[in-house]
Amino acid sequence: MADYSPRNGSIVWQVIEFLNAHPDEQLDAKSIAGQFGGVAEHIHAQFRPAVETRLLERRTDPASRKLMYVLGRRALSFAPRPLPTETRRLSHLLNAFETLRPSGISTK
Repeated sequence: MADYSPRNGSIVWQVIEFLNAHPDEQLDAKSIAGQFGGVAEHIHAQFRPAVETRLLERRTDPASRKLMYVLGRRALSFAPRPLPTETRRLSHLLNAFETLRPSGISTK
């Protein structure tokens, strides 16, 4: 499993991206589920491969006694796979739409 890499856009991928941007942060299962989606009770199982491959570390917070996720040693060299071309194109189209849409028109 040493070659494990989370799928782009997955909850594990999003958390690693967040922690790379905020390396001093630590997140528990409930806050991960609240911020990134998912079910708090399933987070530990979902994150097991990332912990086993050292992309993330799971620690017990001494004050709250909760299991917390922080960046692992391997995360420092982790480079997420680029998004597929179709996803990049869709993203560019959505951004173009947002810039062209008159501010008074709602899309809802």
